[in-house]
Amino acid sequence: MYVNHQVVLEYDPETKSYTATVPGLPIVVDADSEEEALRLAKEGISVCLKEASSRKRTEKREKPVQVKIVTVEVQTVRLCLRRATPSIEPWSRL
Repeated sequence: MYVNHQVVLEYDPETKSYTATVPGLPIVVDADSEEEALRLAKEGISVCLKEASSRKRTEKREKPVQVKIVTVEVQTVRLCLRRATPSIEPWSRL
């Protein structure tokens, strides 16, 4: 039996590494490639599912977490740094 899970992949250009997380499960993996990150995430999901199935059948099973990734627009704040003068405080915000 196969179960679909969402995996969030992030690439960090500074470290040149990939991070994979699985919403709703305690899985976070770091890898050198996208393929390796997905492979490790799949392994983590399998372990979590095996642990969940070994629990008592009388325990209430939770529904899987639903994930929605959205893009939000945020207004940036512009700061102006000025030199100190008698009439203007240093590092004042415009």
